[in-house]
Amino acid sequence: MAAPDTGSPDTGKWNRLSPFAVIHYVVKFLGALIQHGPQAIVPLLALLVVGGEQRWFYIGLAAAAVGALMVAGAILSYLRFRFRLADGKILIQSGVFNRKRLTLGFDRIQNITLMEPLYFRLFGLVAMDVESMGSSKVEVSLGGIPRVLAEEIRKTVLSHKPAHTTARAEVEGGSESRSETTEAPTEIIRQSTADLVRYGLSNNQTWIFAAMSSGIIVQVLTKSEIFIALKAAIDLNTDNSTILMVLFIIFSILFTLFLFMVASVIGAIITNHNYHMTYLDGRFHRTRGFFERQEVTLPEGRIQTIKIRQSWQARLLKRFQLHLNQIAFCQGSGGKHFFIPCVTEKFAVQFSRFFYPDFDWPAMVLKKIDRMFIRKKLLWTILPVSALPAIIITVVSGSIWGLLPLLLLPLSLPFLALRWVNYGYASDGKHGLVREGFVGHQLTVFPFFKVQNVVLSQSPAQKKAGLASLKIKMASSTVKIPFMPLRDASDWRNMMLYHVESSRKSWM
Repeated sequence: MAAPDTGSPDTGKWNRLSPFAVIHYVVKFLGALIQHGPQAIVPLLALLVVGGEQRWFYIGLAAAAVGALMVAGAILSYLRFRFRLADGKILIQSGVFNRKRLTLGFDRIQNITLMEPLYFRLFGLVAMDVESMGSSKVEVSLGGIPRVLAEEIRKTVLSHKPAHTTARAEVEGGSESRSETTEAPTEIIRQSTADLVRYGLSNNQTWIFAAMSSGIIVQVLTKSEIFIALKAAIDLNTDNSTILMVLFIIFSILFTLFLFMVASVIGAIITNHNYHMTYLDGRFHRTRGFFERQEVTLPEGRIQTIKIRQSWQARLLKRFQLHLNQIAFCQGSGGKHFFIPCVTEKFAVQFSRFFYPDFDWPAMVLKKIDRMFIRKKLLWTILPVSALPAIIITVVSGSIWGLLPLLLLPLSLPFLALRWVNYGYASDGKHGLVREGFVGHQLTVFPFFKVQNVVLSQSPAQKKAGLASLKIKMASSTVKIPFMPLRDASDWRNMMLYHVESSRKSWM
């Protein structure tokens, strides 16, 4: 089936998506289920445990009902969707029961992502996601338009420059003038399969999902025919049977972790297959994906901060993740991230110098926050959380064992100490560097002139100790530095306010 003619972005007529958009809507719903991980897997495993002999019938019935709802919703969503471009705006009409009208000006558009899944490639179709400044999620999604039209829309939007931006660029020069001299794309990085394997192994969510699912999987395996046959085949006394149970549980947990690690590696390879980033005309262009090839264009000026992350697994592998925080993700609510999955420390340093050439952050000596940070967390967070259940259990049961929740205090102390050790901050007067984390850590690098708001606060205990906390808000994220000396906090606040007021550079 050929894709319908949607015209050019200059016609201004209302357009419909391709009928293949129905498939796209169904796939997006399935992707949302997979993305939620434990929320989708744990109920299924629970049904396997409590379903009895008819468990597979109930699972099939639930799957059929969910599938029917998905298809019906996808068809209705396709029939009720319209879009057009006119007067520098994208106009959308959508909604099945609740009709919505959206008008998005080109000036507010930050990212345009073109996705080419397998079911679109044969028909020359793509899905296009449009993200706007100040939004934490995709605001416009066109799931099934001709690639030619998508390329023309992207070109039209990216070439649109407001009058105030053009005038400011002529005064400032900077990154705008640098981009105008670029004639060919500059390759930033290309990720190998080995790098993607490292990224999959260093994903913290793998360990979280495995821990949440291991208990249910152990129950399933201990009730399986294999385990029952194993117990029946060997004449064991009670003690040996207990040992067998413990060994089997340990094996089940390790097997669960192995499965999740394999799934994480496979997912990393499929999602980031052929990861390639280039730079041209003041914009970063990234392509990736195996089954669904994605192309994202990010203007350099939209980048507010750089976050360099290293989980404890990545620390063993001597690798880092680079996240380029944009205006759209100011609330940190889980939108898409423009990131590089797996890089060496040398690349991270060189890449950050592309944005901040006069900031040598690797040579900076980080200052520590005060130890009062540990004491406050113990007394005002851990103690109330552990004391309340301890009192309730002790009163109800009348047993001294009700005091066990109080063990949370000494058990949490090493983790709080690790958090305190990893917290640090440094500045050269123009840029800020903040580090935080436990075994792994995250570095946030940002220029002071892009700060939107800075708040210096003091509790009574902090005033007495000569300490203060800083809350630094930018268009991309919020950085907090607790329990720093009052003099350092005041210096940071004054430097940031000075650069915000005196700098003629644009923060976007």
